[in-house]
Amino acid sequence: MSITKEKNEIILKQEAFLKDGIENKGIHITSTVPIAVYGFHSSRDTCDGYAAIPIRYISTKYIIASFTVWQHRSLSKSLIVIVSLGGNTKVQVQLKMKQGTVTFSGRKFKHGEIINVEMSAFQTLQLSHNYDLSGSLISSSKPIGVVSGNKCNSITHYRCNHFIEMILPVDQLDNEFIIPIIQTRQKVPSDCYLQEQFILMFT
Repeated sequence: MSITKEKNEIILKQEAFLKDGIENKGIHITSTVPIAVYGFHSSRDTCDGYAAIPIRYISTKYIIASFTVWQHRSLSKSLIVIVSLGGNTKVQVQLKMKQGTVTFSGRKFKHGEIINVEMSAFQTLQLSHNYDLSGSLISSSKPIGVVSGNKCNSITHYRCNHFIEMILPVDQLDNEFIIPIIQTRQKVPSDCYLQEQFILMFT
């Protein structure tokens, strides 16, 4: 398809939305000139989106960052989505969670246990849990893309959003950042997830 110089929207059908497990729902986007790509979902009560990371920057190791699931309800459940770039990609997900289990392929996995899967090109894997999955470790034999978020989570306990982000791989992480304080969220701390022992300094 051809697009114009301005903003272009491609609306996906309901069938493109993911469910838990492995599905053939990866979307491969290429262009003849540099572009920016955003995934966005909007409904009556919620809207949220994320910036897609170009393929040249995806890699094979990730640490999941997400948000505490409000009241551990299924509506707000924590989500991990993986999309495979190439075929015969072996993926390991080492789960981190406070309690409960994650169900995949008919089996229940506990904290610290590893889910092993082999994925074909452009397949997706979605995992969900009623507790936060932050800190879960993902590794793969070939580059993959990883998205984390929630089904529809809440901070104010009134409206809910997806809190969705495409995660940077470990080899794109760094040691110095500058972040703003959100005006109405000054008491919400920043979360940090690291591979190894560290010293964290705030100034």
